[in-house]
Amino acid sequence: MDLEVPLRCTGVAAVLIKRTDSDYKVLLLKRDTSVLRDVWCYIGGGIEEGEKAWEAALREVKEETGITDLSL
Repeated sequence: MDLEVPLRCTGVAAVLIKRTDSDYKVLLLKRDTSVLRDVWCYIGGGIEEGEKAWEAALREVKEETGITDLSL
């Protein structure tokens, strides 16, 4: 019996966490779209043709925040 389950993903979500001396900080964005106007949420978006999910996550973080210095 083949137990492999094919997985197709079209979107990514990223949560940025920064460690400080005493705790952790999480970055949330306040959305300004017709569906999510004024809603605080994580960074996310679609995976482009030929792109791996981790590449899409890094791209979305850069597009939505300008942050490029990240560790996965």
